[in-house]
Amino acid sequence: MASSNVFPFSRFSVDSANFDSMNTAQLKYELIEKLVRTEDEQLLTKVAKLMGSVPIPYPKNELKPMSVEEFNERIQRAEDDIAAGRVYTTEEAKNKLGL
Repeated sequence: MASSNVFPFSRFSVDSANFDSMNTAQLKYELIEKLVRTEDEQLLTKVAKLMGSVPIPYPKNELKPMSVEEFNERIQRAEDDIAAGRVYTTEEAKNKLGL
């Protein structure tokens, strides 16, 4: 295992120099993509334990429950956006995020 690996998992080694040039969104996308592609249950367990050991703060105002009415309003707004063409393809979203 090379010393430039960010994670201590040989099958999940990534050159840290590549991570240094990524923004947060790119880094998250890269990690998610690698996790989705792996079939190594032992690796996934290690990552889950690592993530469980790191507190991830969420702003309290982002976690408030919504009412059924608000939920339905959001669905309607989303459907209106789709009908009006206010959507992005996956490729457009990736390009907008620099991925």
